Amino acid sequence: MRFAVAMMCFWVSACGQGADAARQSTALLPPFKFRQMTAGVTTLDKAKDHGIVQLCGPKGEAISCLAVRPGYGDLRNGMLEFDFKGEVFSAMRIQIAPEDFDQHVTATEWNYGEPCRKTTSQEGALERAVWCFRKGRLILRRHIQGAGSRGEIRFSAQ
Repeated sequence: MRFAVAMMCFWVSACGQGADAARQSTALLPPFKFRQMTAGVTTLDKAKDHGIVQLCGPKGEAISCLAVRPGYGDLRNGMLEFDFKGEVFSAMRIQIAPEDFDQHVTATEWNYGEPCRKTTSQEGALERAVWCFRKGRLILRRHIQGAGSRGEIRFSAQ
């Protein structure tokens, strides 16, 4: 577990102050950073030059690319996809195993503090956590609607 948290600190490269655990935070985190990319700043060309993305193609109004290195630490994940809208990093999606959800939440809390919002199941288990950035939201979900065997980490700039 300690190794996984250390790898997530590398994976999610910025740290900040999160919400107070007892209330929803109104303070927003600094710009979201992931694998040497800053949301709204890093261009597609720079991401390619740094060997972060590959296999890019059009997806709606954006250009979607796959990560060169999709894995990290000892946490299992599936496809890691980045979107560039207006040629800058604007979104990412990672499929995760639901059983790794709690480790992902712990590692993200270590980097950013408490989420600004949490959703729990009727049994009291955390099902969804949201971190609020100046320009976007990072959402961790244990299960994707209609796909109970997968979880998801998703960032989207606003």
